[in-house]
Amino acid sequence: MEQLGRSKWAAIKLNGEIDIARVDKLSEVLAREWLPTQSLLIDLCAVRFMDSAGSD
Repeated sequence: MEQLGRSKWAAIKLNGEIDIARVDKLSEVLAREWLPTQSLLIDLCAVRFMDSAGSD
């Protein structure tokens, strides 16, 4: 069942670095843009660096 006004998919494109200094911002974006009932596509092509904080 598809929700009104929301797609079955959410897609985000990340760039730059994903590390301990930015993981809170990433969490905020995910909380705002993605519903757990949606499938999530994350484009990491433009990410230059990701440490273990970005993988939580």
